Amino acid sequence: MSTSPLSVILEGSPYLLIPLAILAVAVGLWYYRRTNPALPVFLRTILTILRVSALLLSIFLIFHLSFSFVRKVQRLPELAIIIDNSASVSSSKDLITKAILNTKNLDQLGKSFGLRFFSFSDTLSEIQEKQLDSLAFDGSATDIHSALTNIGSVIDPSEGRILLLSDGAYNQGANPVRAPEKCPVPIYTVALGDSTPPQDLTVSRIEVNPVVYFKDEIPLTVEIQGFPDAMTAVSLEDEKGLVIARKTVDFRSGGMSKPVSFSFTPDSVGTRIYTLQLTPSEKESSIDNNTRHFSLKVLESRIKVLLVSSAPSPDLAFLKRILQKNDNIELTDLTEKTPGRFYRTSALPQPSNFDVIILLDYPASDSDRQFTGQLISAINSGTATVIFPRNSFDHRLLQPLQHLLPCVFSAKSPEIAVKLAPESDIPPLINFFPTNIAWESLPPVTARKGWLKFRSESTVLLRLDNGDTAIAYSHLAGSKIIALAVYDLWKLSLQDAEHSSGDSLITNFWQSAMRWLAIRQEEDLFLIRTDKTIYSAGENIQFQARLYDENYRLVEEAQLNLDIETPAGNIPLQFKLFSGGGYQASLRLFQTGNYRYQGLAVIGGDTLKTSGELMVESFNPEFIDPVMKPEVLRGIGAASGGNFYFFQDFGKFLDDNKSTPISEEVEHKVDFFPELWALLALIAVLSAEWIIRKRKGLL
Repeated sequence: MSTSPLSVILEGSPYLLIPLAILAVAVGLWYYRRTNPALPVFLRTILTILRVSALLLSIFLIFHLSFSFVRKVQRLPELAIIIDNSASVSSSKDLITKAILNTKNLDQLGKSFGLRFFSFSDTLSEIQEKQLDSLAFDGSATDIHSALTNIGSVIDPSEGRILLLSDGAYNQGANPVRAPEKCPVPIYTVALGDSTPPQDLTVSRIEVNPVVYFKDEIPLTVEIQGFPDAMTAVSLEDEKGLVIARKTVDFRSGGMSKPVSFSFTPDSVGTRIYTLQLTPSEKESSIDNNTRHFSLKVLESRIKVLLVSSAPSPDLAFLKRILQKNDNIELTDLTEKTPGRFYRTSALPQPSNFDVIILLDYPASDSDRQFTGQLISAINSGTATVIFPRNSFDHRLLQPLQHLLPCVFSAKSPEIAVKLAPESDIPPLINFFPTNIAWESLPPVTARKGWLKFRSESTVLLRLDNGDTAIAYSHLAGSKIIALAVYDLWKLSLQDAEHSSGDSLITNFWQSAMRWLAIRQEEDLFLIRTDKTIYSAGENIQFQARLYDENYRLVEEAQLNLDIETPAGNIPLQFKLFSGGGYQASLRLFQTGNYRYQGLAVIGGDTLKTSGELMVESFNPEFIDPVMKPEVLRGIGAASGGNFYFFQDFGKFLDDNKSTPISEEVEHKVDFFPELWALLALIAVLSAEWIIRKRKGLL
């Protein structure tokens, strides 16, 4: 460690400080050259020193005089140790704590690095070294990509390194091999677990439409994962435990995974929960995953959608293609030819007879006022709507709906090419977009900057890459309305097969949006929802809450509490406000069963209550494929400039990663007189001078 010479720092010109200091000394000497009455020389000297000191302290306070020097110090580079805390590596708990992260190895690493510890399953959190022995290894999801991406923002990008301990078996988030693109440090991976699949039976996949229709025959496909020589039967049961259908699954003929198809007919509307039950096998290692549940939203009829457009356009053709290929949507499209006249129709339908109305660039300035009035009346009565403006849209004709719209309109600006980007705080209840979208590779779409200005109480679904809102919705007075600030969305489907995520993105959005819009619910002032009905044990459960006043405006200054009824007693939670315009709370439940929750909102002197139910099942997706994936971990290490090791070779990581301390210069600033002490000293000096003068009777 070395130190540089001192340098003087002051707030002001040194050419002014020096003359003022000389003047202060001169004034002190002149003031006490003689006194009345006359004083001995030593008293005049003391008074002179006190007066000069007071003047100099005042100058130091004004100029904030301080000294600066630079010290060269050494520090160790950071090593972030990230531990997979999911259930699939539970068998490796002792291996992690006793063989890899034992005291001897940590001491050796601590000589070369500053150690930080993190654990993750579906989320990442920092832990202390003393918490290593208490890791539960019970997470119900593994999101390696998010863990590496998030840690890249908290570790030193110039000298930091990452040590990832995982089996590489991810079941949530993007492909982790792409994580090094957003993680600017080398990643060293250590493979845990076993390459031999366990002898377990489980329903690994369920394929069924989550929104179906009453008395329709519903196709259901499930995938049963097993092991050699196993044989089981899978039963489909209703909410009363009655068996709807049963099929035998035989793994003795080979194969580790078998698809099984069922068909059944819902006998009532509403949310229905069904059970898939596997009979145990004698050689099965665990029966915890032999039961799966799934829920269906059963509607009375198909979604009736009215698509009204002011003129033919690429977006119209694109949107019709998406909606017409969905068997659950009954589409009626009207394209205006002249005011009041539409292509291919003589009699206009009644808008109030539809579940969803899509206004594609409609109404235009010359659109039929009578039909526009019928549309406005239906929307005011609660018909869900999508506002999709293009070039001819005249927002003035929708003025009667302004209190319901998530946006206001201003003067049009020139067209600009923009790219789409995900909204970071999108509520999971209305997450209409598929995962694993490569947003940066999407082609640009079109917008008019500043044309649509979204209200603060609207909920953002999608943004532009410049941060502006692309799509948002409002849910006021019983009306669901989605507004789009972009158009030419047909361009997203122009990618080739290798880059088809754009078509998947926009198709999934429209299909999901139609289902969400069509489900009419009574608009309560206080709402609490979860993103699904059935959770795995240990899965993170997100609760979303919204609170409205009597005018259906969002209330953001209230105390919201949640009470979960469990067999062990009630669990209290407190909601926190989040930027999407609502409240959020979360927890994990590990005991299986049905849970009831009750929400309480206190605003002023009013108290509102709401309640709901959810189910936690024993199924854990971590056990669907709990096999070491060395190819994933090897890819992460290679892409980041790090390396890959099997857990048996952890000693090689210790040998390969020796580092030397990093020298850096740290500037230190020391006040000549800290302001507080300088002020106290000034008061003391002036007090001492006054006391002497008072006692000697000086004028």
